[in-house]
Amino acid sequence: MALGFYIFADFTLLVRFIKSRDYKDLILLSLFLGITGLIKEEGLVFVLISQAVLTYYILAKFKNFKLFLVSLLCVIPILDWQLYKILNGLSYSLYANSAFHPERILPIFIEILKEVINIRNWNFLWLSFLFGLLIFAKYGKRRLVYMLIGFQVLSYLAVFLISPYEPSAHVKNVIDRLLLHIAAIAVYSIAAI
Repeated sequence: MALGFYIFADFTLLVRFIKSRDYKDLILLSLFLGITGLIKEEGLVFVLISQAVLTYYILAKFKNFKLFLVSLLCVIPILDWQLYKILNGLSYSLYANSAFHPERILPIFIEILKEVINIRNWNFLWLSFLFGLLIFAKYGKRRLVYMLIGFQVLSYLAVFLISPYEPSAHVKNVIDRLLLHIAAIAVYSIAAI
């Protein structure tokens, strides 16, 4: 749940910064992204996605290199923690010895489809997520929501493709967490309309 909270807060601050272009909003966003990167591998993936979106907006749309440098503040806590783990012999990554498995693409999509179609697995979060996307598609004017959700789903797909775990069990265990992480963004999109 902590990661879901931080993803929601990060997304809210990202939208606020894109609207305001204020340094204070960007500093707060960078601090929150730095904390998010310390929560599980999925948090680090979300930080990379958010930083890519920030870089696009700051350099391509706003054309402000100083803002880009401020956005890199999120790297400090992440690098600090990684350095601490290396210096103290705590460095361990489940994915360090993993390889890319393109042959898993079809089984992964089949497992995801099974999980989505299985009505017994549906709950309020699934329904709010789908409702949020439909409402936002009808009334929303921003593509940021769909871009972040799409990148988040693609990042999970990438994790499934490099994971040492067998895909069918991994997808079943992780799909609910993915929903928790993207449902916050969908609920925010309903509130923003």
